[in-house]
Amino acid sequence: MPLLHKILAGVFLIVALSFGFAHHLAPDFPLQFERLHVFLFNLVTGGALILYVTRGREKRDWQIGAWVLFAVAYALSAFYEKYLLTIALTVPLSLLIENARVRSFSWFPVDFFRVVPVWKKFRHASVLCLSIGLWVAVVAILNSHFYHWVEMEKLSLDVFFLGYSFPISLITLSLIFERLDETEARPLQEAAFWSINLGVIVFFGFIIFELGGLELAISNYLLLSVLTVLGLFAKRAHFTQQKAFLLSGLGFLVITAITGVLYIGGYYNEALKQSGDAMIRLHEVVSLYGWNLSGLFIILREDGFPARFNTWAIIALQWLTVLILAPLGSISPALALISVLTYSVLVGFVVFSPTLQRRAAPALAAS
Repeated sequence: MPLLHKILAGVFLIVALSFGFAHHLAPDFPLQFERLHVFLFNLVTGGALILYVTRGREKRDWQIGAWVLFAVAYALSAFYEKYLLTIALTVPLSLLIENARVRSFSWFPVDFFRVVPVWKKFRHASVLCLSIGLWVAVVAILNSHFYHWVEMEKLSLDVFFLGYSFPISLITLSLIFERLDETEARPLQEAAFWSINLGVIVFFGFIIFELGGLELAISNYLLLSVLTVLGLFAKRAHFTQQKAFLLSGLGFLVITAITGVLYIGGYYNEALKQSGDAMIRLHEVVSLYGWNLSGLFIILREDGFPARFNTWAIIALQWLTVLILAPLGSISPALALISVLTYSVLVGFVVFSPTLQRRAAPALAAS
């Protein structure tokens, strides 16, 4: 990946987390810094890297640049609540991602129903989900701020905007399944693809309609699916530095699934309900900066593995930042600053560390 792309991605990743703590600097600001926090990570950085991976060897820098410019404008328009502009910017973003999807796959996702490597199915699903998500957000904007076709508490714009993290989850899963032999445990790989994709779609529907019991059931089902993928990947994939990061990412994903179950359990348990705000904050941070970031790191380095850093020290720094410093930083300005600093060190090491000479590198570089 070109150095300029890496620098821009690193800057956006750091600025995204920083906006998650902007409320400490402007507590009375009427707009939601959370939107910038989510958009800069998911749509700007995540979307650009999904586009980069989807194009494969067809390196068209102008497409990446155009995506970043339109996505930043989209994020700012949604932040300042200029929703007509947000809707208008959906068109060029959709054209860019659909052009890449059709060129790399097909207009209709026939691969979902054919015998092709499961990682390709996840990759196509990622791009398709991002494309559909852009237009679902348009419908949510029209309903929430213009026409009010349906009045439902969970049918809010911010709920739909959070959906932009799912394409990154799918691209990360494609990286995981790409490291599995496609002939090994093929039925289990196929089952994982359909259970995760359909499970999340159904789960989202249950959230919208506030079907608490069904939410709890499907969230437990998704937890079992995640544990299945973790076991499959841990057992079948060859051990490399990339596998270490992806295993760590799956560990974060298990935590997001558990916190999701506990948060929904608050509908029925008073003790869990009282910790609901802290639980959902932890869930969000671990999902973005634990699970999704692990996949983005692999994309950013591409073939630059093994990297010249202590793998386990870097992973430990990510866990410290994501599980302790960042969640507590939402209530403590001092810990917010510390978490941004440790996160910046993490991003800097992973993205910009030089590559070890392959002839001298063991399977897992931990120098």
